[in-house]
Amino acid sequence: MNTISYQTAICSFICCAFLLFSKMIVDPILKPWMKIKFPMELLVVIFSIVLSYLGSGTPFDLNVAIVGEIEAGMKAPTMHDFSYTDAVICSAFSIAIVSFVIHIALAKLVAKGLNYQVNANQEWLALGSMHTIASFFGCFAGGSSLSRTITSANLGTKSQLSTVVVVSVLLIVVFGAAPLFTHLPKPVLSCIVVIAMKDLYVQLYFSHRLFHQSIIDFFIFAVTFSATVLINVNLGLAIGIVFALLTVVLRSQWAESVCMGRIPGTSDFKGIGHYRAAMEVPGIKVFRFDAPLYFANAELFLTRMHRVNCASTLCAVTKADGG
Repeated sequence: MNTISYQTAICSFICCAFLLFSKMIVDPILKPWMKIKFPMELLVVIFSIVLSYLGSGTPFDLNVAIVGEIEAGMKAPTMHDFSYTDAVICSAFSIAIVSFVIHIALAKLVAKGLNYQVNANQEWLALGSMHTIASFFGCFAGGSSLSRTITSANLGTKSQLSTVVVVSVLLIVVFGAAPLFTHLPKPVLSCIVVIAMKDLYVQLYFSHRLFHQSIIDFFIFAVTFSATVLINVNLGLAIGIVFALLTVVLRSQWAESVCMGRIPGTSDFKGIGHYRAAMEVPGIKVFRFDAPLYFANAELFLTRMHRVNCASTLCAVTKADGG
């Protein structure tokens, strides 16, 4: 308790309260009459800057951390220095993989909500072009902004025109308006990010539903999430990928199998026991094995096939992968 900054806590609480009030009460009321959402974030930023500026050096000083001086302008483009390639090559691959995974995950999350498809090759091209051009200006390795992406989606953004507007505003800030944000309290920025990511927290809370839908997918999520939080993003992602591949191997060794029967009057074959109308074709047994065949499950495949007496009759074998 001795390390808590009560001014920062109160400022954060008030900002979160206003932002939640706008998101949960004001926006639903104005939605039938307005195509855009109420700009509470902008109002909170402007009001906090004015309040911090007017109270600075007075008894009404907020005593919270502010953004401070922001260096204006942009570095001139320069050629690359390849002398550090050996030292950064491994980290570069890790950053590239993590950047793409986060990017494609965010893209699919937003695409699911807006009902459109994501082209992974196009995303690769966009990230590669961005990093190539930005590297000449001494920029850090970039990627998708989790907070800004969710914020844009919550504000109703549906086209790339929003990016043009954002870039234009950033250029104005970088080249001229940066001093205006000197007195912006940092807790305000944190609150905007936290509230914008509210939907992600809700999804995390309801992750237990995945357990009832697919136990394996739930454990993949749990292992990856735990490793990422407890270790770091790079190792967490690697552990998640290895665990997911391990589940694929295990599932192929305990694959489901069933004899198929034809639905009378159709050419459809369904699992006998799963469909009451499915009937065996006289003299032929159709056996379905729900996994690709390879050395690890070959013995299981033969055992299951002999169990349904395929050895004594003409047998047609189908696989889940269409083989």
